[in-house]
Amino acid sequence: MHSSTSRTIRHGDVKPANILLTDKFIPKISDFGTSKLLTVDKDFTMFVVGSMGYIDPVFHKTGHLTQKSDVYSFGVVLLELICRKPTIYGENCSLIIEFQNAYDQENSGRIMFDKEIAKQEDILILEEIGRLAMECLKEKVEERPDMKEVAERLVMLRRSRKCGQGNYSLSPQRCEEITIEGTPKNFGASISASSSATLSAPATPLN
Repeated sequence: MHSSTSRTIRHGDVKPANILLTDKFIPKISDFGTSKLLTVDKDFTMFVVGSMGYIDPVFHKTGHLTQKSDVYSFGVVLLELICRKPTIYGENCSLIIEFQNAYDQENSGRIMFDKEIAKQEDILILEEIGRLAMECLKEKVEERPDMKEVAERLVMLRRSRKCGQGNYSLSPQRCEEITIEGTPKNFGASISASSSATLSAPATPLN
């Protein structure tokens, strides 16, 4: 979606409800309502539309929607997958804040992992996914990875697990060592048009 088309598509509302799976578990992205608010040559919209808990704070504040806005939202989805909790749970507990606190204290989000999936053979993979999610959720947009890198790193984790490799660390050096040729074409989410949004608020323009 970000790199496989002649014109970059910014979604603006990436969340589990907008990621559909086929009977072969191929992901399809739906609901491009936010991207329709943008003109071909503009990255700004006067009305911020998205889902609270997933929306990029920078986009919410400024109305500036970029590829890194989708990266932030996907980082939230990754946290939900490994913790098996919604972004807001319990009595107004924030998954992002709780995971960040755990990560800051232990340099790991292991305490937040769902116990049913935190098996010994998969714990290192979950650690790497948690680390990747934290990078996606960085406050500074320029410090977030792009979506292509996120997809490549997830593919590498899947291959490492399938091949039974013990080293799941995905440092930049290791990323360079692992070839990504032959990445399944259907790994990236395909486009499926739909419409709707759950949050609408005026944007604060950039100075």
